[in-house]
Amino acid sequence: MMEDGYRGGGTMRLKYLYPKPFFFPFYIDIDPMERLMVASIKNDPEFTMIEPQLFCDPINGSGLRVLLYRRDGKIDVYWQKGVIVNRDTITIGSGINFFQEVEMEPSGFNITDTGVKCHVRFQDAIGKSVELKVFENAKGITPFSFLAPVGKDIVDPKRLFLAHMLKFDFVRKKGTIFTGNIGDRPIKPESFPLLRGNKKVLFARYSAQPVVGVLNPDNAKPLIFTAKPSQQFSLDHMQISTDESNRVERVGVYIQEKTVELIFPDGFPDLLGLTEGDTKTGNWQYNICGEHITGGMYSLLRSGAKVVVKLDVTQIWKPKEMPVSFRIFTQVVKSFRTWPTTYAWHGTVDLDSETMTGSWSRRK
Repeated sequence: MMEDGYRGGGTMRLKYLYPKPFFFPFYIDIDPMERLMVASIKNDPEFTMIEPQLFCDPINGSGLRVLLYRRDGKIDVYWQKGVIVNRDTITIGSGINFFQEVEMEPSGFNITDTGVKCHVRFQDAIGKSVELKVFENAKGITPFSFLAPVGKDIVDPKRLFLAHMLKFDFVRKKGTIFTGNIGDRPIKPESFPLLRGNKKVLFARYSAQPVVGVLNPDNAKPLIFTAKPSQQFSLDHMQISTDESNRVERVGVYIQEKTVELIFPDGFPDLLGLTEGDTKTGNWQYNICGEHITGGMYSLLRSGAKVVVKLDVTQIWKPKEMPVSFRIFTQVVKSFRTWPTTYAWHGTVDLDSETMTGSWSRRK
């Protein structure tokens, strides 16, 4: 229900006093995370990767969560007491296999100027001991940013999930302790085929500042607000800016040094302002910490009290300030750049009931 001058109820639902409310169909957010590491496992019959994640925020709680990537495409999810886990928001791969809170001891995870220091041990859902210890001791680390291809293998996406890894790097082979086990099987690290600063590295990568941007998760509601031309205001945790024609030009979430922004270069119109049968198209882009990650086209069609909305992701990720060898690597293995363009969102906003339905789909 609107505050300033909004009137609803019954068959008069679409009659409003001035100023009219603005209906906007997109919701963005940041999924907080302190740091993470993904280590690829060599020649294990059951698992391909292990991923410790560290949280310290009101949404996810405090502590470690560990993902184990299975060869069947599913993942096992374990977390220690103090971490808050929402199963519905974990959509990696083909779905979840085991999902359980466990005791983790030790449970250390830090990243310093000499690299990653991580040691975690727990018992899995069927009683096997799982342990990973990675102690890096490197010099002259100069991290860069990298878009993790976490959405590449999601079969049934519930949101567009863009994990931009700031302060990202690979674990150097020389001087690093890498040990671990899954049950009685030792964990052996995969090697990465490229050199990093003329040094051999493992296919174990980490970020001291992951920024996970989210666009239109399942059950997102339309944003409804009153606005004036060339205005900036807050709605919930989002900052919204309108242009001189009272179209939305930017929606941003800013949490300390982490930012995500949904930008409409030509402005996004009020859905309520569309007339019967009216269609609109335009461009959009998604930025994380000031870096353009992806974008595409949107289309709108008004039919009665409903507006059909389509959001197509058409822009590939074009990394900046990346080491030359890795820039070439992402050009050769094109899926690192192109995977966002396999996503599209189709939805319907009901202006009468103030509700929205929609879902993400994948293109081949």
